[in-house]
Amino acid sequence: MAVITLEDVFFFISGLIIGAMAFAGYLDWRKHPESLFEDDDDIIKEAKKRGEL
Repeated sequence: MAVITLEDVFFFISGLIIGAMAFAGYLDWRKHPESLFEDDDDIIKEAKKRGEL
């Protein structure tokens, strides 16, 4: 017989919360896709704005 402890309930609920936050972030990313890292073109554009190039 399986016994569900308070720790099991805690981890299940925290997993649901983390999953919901990740899914909400994914949906937001789908609406406004942005790269996680700057590419070379962005760095060059910013340097030209500042007059470094």
